[in-house]
Amino acid sequence: MVRSLVVIVLAAALLLPGCCSLARAICPVEQPLVGDTRLTRDTPGEALDYLIAAFRDRRIADIYGSLHPDFRARYGDFSQAEFTSAFEEYEELFQADAETLRTAEREPTQFNAERTYGVIAVRNGEMSALVIFKRRDLAYVKLRDDFVPESQAVVPPLGAMIAIDDGWVVPTQPIRFEGLEGVEPSAILRLEYRQEWLIQELRDVHGVRFLERIEEQF
Repeated sequence: MVRSLVVIVLAAALLLPGCCSLARAICPVEQPLVGDTRLTRDTPGEALDYLIAAFRDRRIADIYGSLHPDFRARYGDFSQAEFTSAFEEYEELFQADAETLRTAEREPTQFNAERTYGVIAVRNGEMSALVIFKRRDLAYVKLRDDFVPESQAVVPPLGAMIAIDDGWVVPTQPIRFEGLEGVEPSAILRLEYRQEWLIQELRDVHGVRFLERIEEQF
């Protein structure tokens, strides 16, 4: 039953629709989220572990950043400040949810054909849910620069951005990073291309107080 429901959710997910402009010295770009360096959002399973650790460590910005913009838009496009207020009010319930998720049984991740969506079915006693993740492809740059120490850009699927030719990895499309006007190439310390998986929706939910509070609050 769980596996067939996962297939239905993946099919439905495919139907879903998928900023500073001033000089960097005046208005630096918003910084990317920094979380537990031992955990990533490279796969749906790792993204779920990342979220649980963020709850445990009260890394509110990383919790917020783990929610796909589609998720936030579904509940009124709430801001990080609004989410912080809700977290502080209901932290005890959210922490309990995180612990329940940590010890929950997980079905193996199910992907759609394009691997743009992943679904993990979780269950722990009376708590159960289908956690739907949506992939986002990013480019990230770290700089030796006082005004823009780092920046990131959402890019097309990496398969369309990168070519591999006889062992050489070659970017095939230019990337525009906010805030990099006037930065010298010699200031670049790190340049990365990566995929991350963010929570796009929760379905078939039972006993997840985090979602109940989000629905009430926003």
